[in-house]
Amino acid sequence: MSSDLRVLFRTNLSSIDARQIFVDRDAESAAFERAFAVHGASVSAGRCDPVDVLEPRRNVITFYGMGGVGKTTLSHQLQAWASGRKRPDSSTWPDFPHDTGLIHTARLDLTRESGVDLEAIMILLRAALIGAQRRTIAFDLALSRYWSRVHPHENIAEYLTNRGALLRGENTTRLPEALQYSLDEVARALDLQVPGVSLITMTGKALVKALRGRADRKRVLTACTRLTELLEAEPDLETLSYYPYLLAWDCYQQQRQSTTRPVRLVVFVDTFEEANREFERYLQRLVWLMPNVFFVITGRNRLTWADDDVDGVFDWAGPVSWPGLAAGSEGDPRQHLVGALSPHDSDRFLRDRLRQDNSPLIAEDIRERIVANAHGLPLYLDLSVMRYLQFYEDRRPVRPEEFNVEFPGLIARVFRDLGQEERAALRAASLLDAFDVGLLTETAGLLGESGSLRLIDRPLVQFTEWEPWPYHLDELIRSHVAAADHGLDDSWSAHDWKRAAARALRHLGAAAERYTAHSHRAALISCLNQGLRLAHEFELQPGWLVDAAYRFVADHVWEPTLAPKIDGLDTGRPPETPAATLAYALLIICRRQQEHREHTARELTRCLDSGQLPEEAVELLRYYHAECMRDLGRQTESEIGMRALVEANGRMADTAARGLSHVLRRKGRFRELAELLTTRERTATWSRVLGDLQWTQARYEEADAAYAAARDLALGAGMQGEAALSEACRAFALGFANPAAARVAADSARDLLRGINLTWAELQVRNAELLAAAGTGQSADCDEVVAAADRHGLTSIGAYAELARALDGALRRDANAVARARAGVLRYVHGAEFAYLLAIIDFWQEKPGDPAPAEVDWLADVADTARAWRAVLAR
Repeated sequence: MSSDLRVLFRTNLSSIDARQIFVDRDAESAAFERAFAVHGASVSAGRCDPVDVLEPRRNVITFYGMGGVGKTTLSHQLQAWASGRKRPDSSTWPDFPHDTGLIHTARLDLTRESGVDLEAIMILLRAALIGAQRRTIAFDLALSRYWSRVHPHENIAEYLTNRGALLRGENTTRLPEALQYSLDEVARALDLQVPGVSLITMTGKALVKALRGRADRKRVLTACTRLTELLEAEPDLETLSYYPYLLAWDCYQQQRQSTTRPVRLVVFVDTFEEANREFERYLQRLVWLMPNVFFVITGRNRLTWADDDVDGVFDWAGPVSWPGLAAGSEGDPRQHLVGALSPHDSDRFLRDRLRQDNSPLIAEDIRERIVANAHGLPLYLDLSVMRYLQFYEDRRPVRPEEFNVEFPGLIARVFRDLGQEERAALRAASLLDAFDVGLLTETAGLLGESGSLRLIDRPLVQFTEWEPWPYHLDELIRSHVAAADHGLDDSWSAHDWKRAAARALRHLGAAAERYTAHSHRAALISCLNQGLRLAHEFELQPGWLVDAAYRFVADHVWEPTLAPKIDGLDTGRPPETPAATLAYALLIICRRQQEHREHTARELTRCLDSGQLPEEAVELLRYYHAECMRDLGRQTESEIGMRALVEANGRMADTAARGLSHVLRRKGRFRELAELLTTRERTATWSRVLGDLQWTQARYEEADAAYAAARDLALGAGMQGEAALSEACRAFALGFANPAAARVAADSARDLLRGINLTWAELQVRNAELLAAAGTGQSADCDEVVAAADRHGLTSIGAYAELARALDGALRRDANAVARARAGVLRYVHGAEFAYLLAIIDFWQEKPGDPAPAEVDWLADVADTARAWRAVLAR
């Protein structure tokens, strides 16, 4: 359904602190105010209708520049200014010239440690509007249904509590109540007996039917273009990424009702350089779908959405779609380079930063020297203030020469001014992407936390409230700490740095095990990201990272948040260390859901041939390589790989035996497969394999029971991916015998697949629906599934789609259609592989077509098997 959605949406239907550095960035504040006013005029004139997905977008302004120049602080100041919060005393900005009572803001920090994902973004956007006292019924209905499927055992209130401060604001705590109010309102309009609750238990089709049946009662919903398609679509991450359209539609209805004082939503997106290409695609879609919402994006690089060479990378690209983001654009909103502060603003900051008796504490000659060497870099100014304050507190005389250094020299001098424990903590902090006090103390090798606590109170360290690692150094400071650490009595040697990295790796390993025990997957991935980078940079053995990699893949969830900061992973260069090789292999395994299996197999081979990996990790890669061979139709290679893993009796032995079972089934060696099943415990996965065997023999009741047992066992073990696979297979098997039950199972499978990226299972559900609709003529739908299968290199999906086409033709007594389907299956037949599908088609025709390439080893007599398959037509 995701491809359908893409088509659908492409049609036109105090005390002074470091943040005060930027209060006098008058050019940036003026640009923001101009852009906000231009966008507001468009909103008031009704020109930002989200239904119109062809109109160019002018709803985003960007501020980009080098690290340390203060983009994050600028973003915070702009948000505070637009929200009407009190300005710092030294600010030259006027009061915000718009009605701040009607402006609502949301902040999305994209640092990898912040934990922001698509679900968190949807919550933050919706929560930002709670104070507007407006209902967003269409969005609330879709989000509530999504949540009930993806988080069936965790209501949204529990989720908010478990996610830490990121989602614990005043508005987010009121979100469950707001969602329930919207559900109750819709339920009353639909005359449901149990308000709200019944809505989210309906299938998408049933809910759409109920909405259409009450069109006269609830036009606010039936008038929402594309709502029905979004409710019917399988609620996965791809579908979730289109929900911002519903929120924009809800807002637009309110804005139309009050054009003179419309409610405005401003979204501040910070650290945009941290978004990988896949996540950026989702973010670009969000901005496009919400033309009546204003976005302020800050990051190190300019946005490339308007460039010609990204066509095909994003849903909407080029200067026609994003005129304000194109090079040379003059009118706001557009892209702005955040440069250095002027000498005047730099001096003003130094005067205001430290004051005594209402006068600047830093003397004029020292300020002049600092300003001259800062070159307008705010981070240099703040570090200079920190160093001056150290001199002042130690009652040492301060001379201008103490600040006659460039940035690296200033880092070195600040470093020397710290106490011994703080220096150790700063070295440790420079090793880590982000940290808490415990991780910092362990990495530094300190006996107590006092040194770490003193360091995090200094402006060197930046703080966010988000778990699991709330502290981090500015990247510019991090890059100079190691170079500054020389010539001191306690300077770390190369061996000391490596030992500190090893301590950090051990601490992260313990945290990863703890997070796994509490099913905190996002935190596990954070541990993996940091651990893989540390192990790579210091050439440490992967150790626990291999165990974490097994835990990561075991969930069959392939989100794009695994992204270790290892240079060169995507350049095509062979990884140089065991950790980098493992990191690249995990990325390849994740991406195989979007890429052709041929590419996955080739890159896994490159990792295996590198000789970098420990044997236990090699086993993991060999399994996925053998799986790719199976999906590509290279059954002999797959069988050899799977048998080798089974005989090795290692960690992947049971999984490989299951992989071998699929090879045997594809080759029609059913008796051998039945023998293999007798040696295995009836776990969730092996129950699914039993179901795979039973449907090929036209034993649908037995297959249904096996798949249902597999699903239930998987759910009991918390294996949602395995449960989704089993239910998708169950729907397919039922498609031959009971179309109505198959449709119910298909809906159930889609529920389980929400939030899980399993391309094979998603397409198998499509095949189940093709079987359930057999006899009605559906060649175009079969073509679509076959095309998707070929695009991903999933030969079994393509072969099953052609089998569904053959059943459709046989029921309609269309010999030409059956012949076409048989030829389609033949395209996937290599030797014995899928020969049994040709035999089934011949059973339906009661006469053989061209001779099958190989004999099929049916469990029963051939005549009995043929009668069982012909009975499908009679039913």
